[in-house]
Amino acid sequence: MRRILVACTLTVATVAMIAPSAHASDTALDKYPSLKPVLEQIRIELELTDDQIDEASALITGQIASAKKVVDEIDDFDMDSLIDLLVEARTIRDHFIPELKGVINDKQRKKLQALPTSSNVYISAMSGWLTEATLEKLTDELGLGESQIPGIREDLNDQLAEALELVLGLTKSEAEPKDLIMDVLIDLNMMGQLANRAIEQHLDDDQKKKFEEMQD
Repeated sequence: MRRILVACTLTVATVAMIAPSAHASDTALDKYPSLKPVLEQIRIELELTDDQIDEASALITGQIASAKKVVDEIDDFDMDSLIDLLVEARTIRDHFIPELKGVINDKQRKKLQALPTSSNVYISAMSGWLTEATLEKLTDELGLGESQIPGIREDLNDQLAEALELVLGLTKSEAEPKDLIMDVLIDLNMMGQLANRAIEQHLDDDQKKKFEEMQD
């Protein structure tokens, strides 16, 4: 019997040693699911250590406070509001990059420097910040239920990421500047309407009325 107990104790100890430890980042990002892929992309690109993963997670989620400031000032996704959001997202990104550099080593900084600011990593981060900030506002003002949030998060994040890809990809276009600006404005106007619809389709009748009142 004693041998069995000793064997069990050793087995448990061995499993505890080889099992991956839970990161504080896992808990921090549970509240903001759209930002989880961002941390994973950064982890892979920069080969972060366990300690750096937790620090990067804190920096990523810490930017939401800045996103909320501009989100709180808009009531819907008309073209002007969408442009304001995209400009703010770029500002947050430019603030985030130096902060991230502060928690990585020289080799990792070179890898980070090689990442274009229009890369998918940053697009995912910017759309995630805006999405999570918008969700918090909508939850407070419309009383979103737990079952509504995942669908709105996914659809809104997709629309914002597409808008960011459009704007950040302007420098790669070979179109005439005048034609390019017109095309972008038309596309942003359409994307703003789609973002509103992405929210509305998940709301009940009372929430739709409140959402319409927010836009007046």
